[in-house]
Amino acid sequence: MDISQKLFTRARSKTLLPFAKFRNVINAAQAATRANVGGAVIEVGTFRGGTLFALAEALPEFKVVGFDTLQGLVDCRPADDGEAIRNGDMTAPDSFLESIAQEKRRSPNLHFFKGTFPDVAVENFSRDWGIAFAHVDVDTAHSIQGALFYLSKRMMAGGIIVVDDYGFPQTPGVKPVVDRMVALNQLPPPIVAPCQAIFIFP
Repeated sequence: MDISQKLFTRARSKTLLPFAKFRNVINAAQAATRANVGGAVIEVGTFRGGTLFALAEALPEFKVVGFDTLQGLVDCRPADDGEAIRNGDMTAPDSFLESIAQEKRRSPNLHFFKGTFPDVAVENFSRDWGIAFAHVDVDTAHSIQGALFYLSKRMMAGGIIVVDDYGFPQTPGVKPVVDRMVALNQLPPPIVAPCQAIFIFP
């Protein structure tokens, strides 16, 4: 059993990612941190915390930082995001902060900030922390645009962003925003996996 399978076994009850997508996130984070020793690993949109906790366990020598509103999706706009998702969907369970405290005892490299990204990052994320890897799972057009605009200017050379729900029918706002940012050269051309877009920064 490889490391991704072991991590997924533990994370399964706290993530909505299927194994193939989860493995892509772990593998990309490991590749990015090999290229950027000392860079931070972040997740925007942590939900129940399964993927965030797995990243902290897989990369104990790196700062692993999660950001979430804990109030579910924000800025859902039917004209952009369709009718399948609503504000408040994917709200974190009441026990989430307790889970964070428990995981920090297991993984002292784990950090978490509550709030809307990127505003919460501007307020709390150290400017000294270069970003080696980011997993972005925020579902809405407005949220994905804000997150990627912030991250694209702060990624280290060789850094990797994995965007979830790219091309997923229930989150139609994600792909047009990503494609527009690629067309404007705000993001490098992506590697496309099923319902994921992976960006490697030169």
